[in-house]
Amino acid sequence: MNFFEAIGAAFRNYASFGGVAKLAEYWYFILFIALVYAALFVIAIATGVIGLIVSLFLGFGGADSGAVASSAGASFASLLILTIITGLFAVATLLPFIAIHVRRMRDAGLNWWMIVLLFILAFFTFYAVLLIACAFPSRDKQFLAEQAEPESEPFSVEQSSSESSKTKTDSSFDPFA
Repeated sequence: MNFFEAIGAAFRNYASFGGVAKLAEYWYFILFIALVYAALFVIAIATGVIGLIVSLFLGFGGADSGAVASSAGASFASLLILTIITGLFAVATLLPFIAIHVRRMRDAGLNWWMIVLLFILAFFTFYAVLLIACAFPSRDKQFLAEQAEPESEPFSVEQSSSESSKTKTDSSFDPFA
């Protein structure tokens, strides 16, 4: 079975959880998915870099802010379109991806419920990490107040003696207090 036959077989059996998938069919389909994602990633990076370079050249070339904004907007729009295409590809290949895994596990003599167990473990691991991250206490009220009120002169180099004495030099500062 060659590359294109394997991809065709995987999509023909996109919802078939019965039967088996041989090694060639499985690995060629996984390679196909990896190549498509890699190509979309390279296109997205190239689009972002080209958009950044064009914006920089327009900005340094003395172009008006409308041209720079237009270039940035076009770059953003193309990245948005690529994100939508990637999402559609992910949705289109999700069922064939799961089906080929089930058929491959059956061919290898393993129980396909292991896939369900792995999905459940992955979900609960992600959820546990999210819960732990959300369990951290709130930040310092002084820090939040400083972040909420922007200074009138953000690039001011001068600092009065009273402001310099306000900086924390306490080595027992606890960020979780």
